[in-house]
Amino acid sequence: MSATEAMRQNFKKLVADKSTRNLPQPVTSMTDFKAFIGFSDIEELQNRHLLRRVESPYK
Repeated sequence: MSATEAMRQNFKKLVADKSTRNLPQPVTSMTDFKAFIGFSDIEELQNRHLLRRVESPYK
């Protein structure tokens, strides 16, 4: 519930200022967020299981 209120406050300021500078609530860095959600595991699964993009012979 606290995350919801923090997002509301930041979104309100973002809409008013059209900028992410000076948001009232702290924001997480992209590096910390990726670690929090386990993004490296997702990237590893993508690399292991998704087909690699094939270059088109019709250049």
